Amino acid sequence: MNCPFCAKEIDPKDFYCPECGKKVREKPIATTFWPVFLLFVLCVLLPPFNIGMTIKYIRSPDLKAKKIGWVSLIVMVVVLISVGISTYYLTKYVSDQVNMQVTQELKKYQNLGY
Repeated sequence: MNCPFCAKEIDPKDFYCPECGKKVREKPIATTFWPVFLLFVLCVLLPPFNIGMTIKYIRSPDLKAKKIGWVSLIVMVVVLISVGISTYYLTKYVSDQVNMQVTQELKKYQNLGY
């Protein structure tokens, strides 16, 4: 196999030309247990910050990597939606509690004649 940039002979397994240093092919994306496990853990713990790695998997020509990427994206969306919903209800609960306490205090002052 020859390098498409400098025409020097290269090993077909090379990702970079040893002569000119240019990339001659993409490295395959890892689909073994630990890299995929890390991808899913990051999707759950840091959903928006992991979108780059998820897109990298989705754009991969490998069908297994594409599936992993789509599952990762779905997990990320579910986590973001659930965090949004729980944040909404927590905020509503805290707001209602504060409102109730302020109202009780105002009623006390009204009863005292202030």
